[in-house]
Amino acid sequence: MAGRLLLGCCGGLIPICEALVCEQAEKEHRAAELGRMMAAMSLGGMAGPGFASLLVPIGTANIFYITAALALVIWMWLIWSYGWIYYDHKAAGAQAMGSAGTAIASQEDKPLSYRNLAFWCFVTFVSCAIAGLAVAMNPLFFLEQYGIAEKEMGIMFMVSGGLAIFAQSCLTGFFTARFGNILTIIIGQACALPFGFMLVLLHFPALPWICMVCSTMTGALINPTTAAEVANTATDKNRGSLMGIYQSVRALGGSLGPVMGGRVYQHNIFLPFWIGNCWAVVILALSFSFYYFTTKSAPAAVDKPQESGTTKLPSEPSEISQDDNDTKPPSETEIDPAETQRDPEDSCSRHTSSVSHSRDRSLSGASAEAYKPVEDCHA
Repeated sequence: MAGRLLLGCCGGLIPICEALVCEQAEKEHRAAELGRMMAAMSLGGMAGPGFASLLVPIGTANIFYITAALALVIWMWLIWSYGWIYYDHKAAGAQAMGSAGTAIASQEDKPLSYRNLAFWCFVTFVSCAIAGLAVAMNPLFFLEQYGIAEKEMGIMFMVSGGLAIFAQSCLTGFFTARFGNILTIIIGQACALPFGFMLVLLHFPALPWICMVCSTMTGALINPTTAAEVANTATDKNRGSLMGIYQSVRALGGSLGPVMGGRVYQHNIFLPFWIGNCWAVVILALSFSFYYFTTKSAPAAVDKPQESGTTKLPSEPSEISQDDNDTKPPSETEIDPAETQRDPEDSCSRHTSSVSHSRDRSLSGASAEAYKPVEDCHA
């Protein structure tokens, strides 16, 4: 018990790794990279018990010694390798950006959005609580309602974990690249919701497999994307501490869920799933409302500056001002030498016609005669 407590107090590797991944990845790719990191964590969680079973013949105590030695090697390798990566990255960035690095640093000092941080921490806490509330009761529920034994249960969890690894490593980046982080979270929540209601409303032999596998895959879309949204609210200076808060909230929700599920399950075996489904509807509505109001309150896109050498023509002739007709000074107007040999009365009539039709012409196609003063025609 004391060993587990000490391990939990000193086990801050996960938020540190998430913060390091977010610093190295671009903002639009953070969810995909976090998904790959969580997929590697899930793969390790599946492979760990298998390796431990192979080491049982050498003694149970030796397994803990080997684990401690591997943890020490990982910490030393992480510190040594990331030190080189970090300084090489900073040096390359400073050399490439030059003076623009100061502007980027000023952008990183943006104020922390406590509203976004509180919202996503609340969503994470409730999501982990209802997931623990329902998932922790799945073995008992499947055993009592469907007669699924331990061996089939183990295969079901192994298949679900493998598909979750695939979803985190491949599907997360696919969805976030096309829909963005928040919409990916909403899609994952919306896809997981029907399977929760199917579990309590329907009953057929393949239902536990369908609900277990599909809900695990949809949850794989939510976890890394939510972590990416928390990372986007922070800067390089406080991202590690915010990711630690996020992981603490996840752990708190995941620990309270099974405790509440066990108490509720004693009264009614369907009640934990109904509570989880109702809270899932609330979380989906809150996430959609957050997305709607965030998108609505976003500043409008600023028009791009006009390229040099192009002239923006007005949509209506009334927008042409008298100054537009005088943009070219008369002194700089190129006059055809043959124009001076023509009849003055004919030139004057043509000039009057040109002025009357100047509103229907584009500025670039106007004749040089349009800039000639009217008084000069009768001079």
